[in-house]
Amino acid sequence: MTITHSTSTLNWDTVFAIPIAEVNRMIREQKSSPKNFELTDSNGNDFKGEFKDWQIITGGDGNSIRMNIPVRDFQTILQDFFIGKFGFQSADLHVQVKLTYLPHETVTKNEGNEQLYGLKMKTKSSGPIDPVVIGISLKNVTGIFYPGSLNHNVFIDLEEILKEIFMSQIITWLTLHLEQFTHTFNVVNLNLYISGDEAWAWCRPSYVDYAYTDIEGDVEKSLLGVLCMTGGRRGGIQQQQKLDAYVIPKSSNAGFLIAEERFLRDVLLPTLPMKFTNSTIDDYEVINASGEAGQYQHILQLKDGRKIQLERVQANGSMYTPYLEELKLSLIGDEMKLETYTETHIFDGIKAYCRTTHHYRIVLATNKKGEQTITYEQVKEPTLLQGTINGGSALPWIMLVAGIIASVLLAVFTGGATLLIAGIVVSLIFGTIALLPTIFETLNVETSPSIDLLLENTTSQIIWNASETFELDYAGLAGPLQLGGRFVI
Repeated sequence: MTITHSTSTLNWDTVFAIPIAEVNRMIREQKSSPKNFELTDSNGNDFKGEFKDWQIITGGDGNSIRMNIPVRDFQTILQDFFIGKFGFQSADLHVQVKLTYLPHETVTKNEGNEQLYGLKMKTKSSGPIDPVVIGISLKNVTGIFYPGSLNHNVFIDLEEILKEIFMSQIITWLTLHLEQFTHTFNVVNLNLYISGDEAWAWCRPSYVDYAYTDIEGDVEKSLLGVLCMTGGRRGGIQQQQKLDAYVIPKSSNAGFLIAEERFLRDVLLPTLPMKFTNSTIDDYEVINASGEAGQYQHILQLKDGRKIQLERVQANGSMYTPYLEELKLSLIGDEMKLETYTETHIFDGIKAYCRTTHHYRIVLATNKKGEQTITYEQVKEPTLLQGTINGGSALPWIMLVAGIIASVLLAVFTGGATLLIAGIVVSLIFGTIALLPTIFETLNVETSPSIDLLLENTTSQIIWNASETFELDYAGLAGPLQLGGRFVI
């Protein structure tokens, strides 16, 4: 499947999102909402009522979540400005709340440096300007009742005043007892210490936050997501508490992203010295530059002023030494694009140049055991642009040599591109690039291992309350690496 939209992690290392409709299903099935409420407020007014299932509704943004709380059989005895018995049969109370990550009941895992955190309703205020619950409106009120003696007052809109009183009372109860909404939205395995030498260090959460994103005012499309920094990094002002609208692939009901920078810096960069043995990791850099469509994108490239000596090439009876002078590797949409430029001194200041471009794609596949795995495919034939610098085009032997060198370099960089994309596959499946040299020659879709380790160390680090089993149905690039799937219930 080819993607129709690129997406973004908005500077987070990983993002895991599901539709609000799925979150609401979990709330209903988990029976997380309180059943009833009763309180005497500070004015001595008694009130009580019942709740149905609380549900997230549209209208929130970032860390603010809006919920619909169905209220039934509400009644209050007022003893101040109004006196008597008041209430209604049913109404929908819309409120705004926030969530927070708290240490989970199962505090630690077997490993001493890991701790579980659950995403729960925030029940403690950080100050007067940060209430735990804000009343938005009381809607769809039916069966409202009040003492008959109040019917004759034509100077006030009695029902609107009563709605404000009712909402204020219920908000008072919610402020004091919001912990009775017991739902845990998800649990994150937070790594308190991560060694850079560990397999999977580049994708294990070390910092976590959440975000809600409203999409077209539709709960089927709007998203709740887990935002993580990995590898010991922490979030800061560059990380937006938002979700991109296209986190979830079209065919899936949950989406997991791994940021381009993590891919380029932690997965692809270590493979370059394996292919270009006269280089070191320090010869390369990851930058955030303007892309082909004007947007900013991460690019892995050879540093300015650096050039890498390649293996010598025999042509027309002589040996020539090409130098790699430009290398750019970028993730554009669902493709990995590798661009290279080399120059080779031929004779008396005349140089042959060669520019190549390769395109590859990551895809979900099935190995010979019937297991899900990840492999790669070539999107299109590589392109080659060659010629000479400082003359030489009139000399047939120079053009012959330049052509031979270009053909050899095309093969070299085709192999290099294949090694890089294979490095992605190996790192995803095994969590480390260290095994690449030993398995590269035999790596293919038939022999490629199961994707289970990838899921265990990425999606399984974050457990939504729907199910512990996340069944993959999509894998590919969408800017970031994008995994799509469904929860098996």
